[in-house]
Amino acid sequence: MERSAELRDFVLLYCQAVASGDLGFVERHMSRQDGLLVIGADSDDWRVSYADAMRGYGAQVPEGSRGIPLVLGDPQAYREGSVGWAADRVKIRLPDATEIPCRLTMVWHQENGCWKIVQSHLSIGVGNDDTEAAGRP
Repeated sequence: MERSAELRDFVLLYCQAVASGDLGFVERHMSRQDGLLVIGADSDDWRVSYADAMRGYGAQVPEGSRGIPLVLGDPQAYREGSVGWAADRVKIRLPDATEIPCRLTMVWHQENGCWKIVQSHLSIGVGNDDTEAAGRP
């Protein structure tokens, strides 16, 4: 496996698109193949098809809205052959300037020479003490 500046840049472009409400970018770079999985920060946000994933994006980023303001950290991206993956510690910036730390992972596959998202996951980390206090192992 090797570091991929191309996919690192892709993470930056993806986050800029989501932040600006550019769902066209997301649509163009989302796989339509079986196996697609998009997991959002909400506990019920689990999307397993292109149509379902785009409904989820559309619900969170209504047309003409400003989008979801993501603040990037330092994405790390790798590839091997036609598969690539990346991770970053991003923040969601709320209108009052509060920032919520999150983790973003993405997996891509080359389809007809273009990188397409086949998996993405945005989550808000919960500390071990908090999960134990909630009665979870």
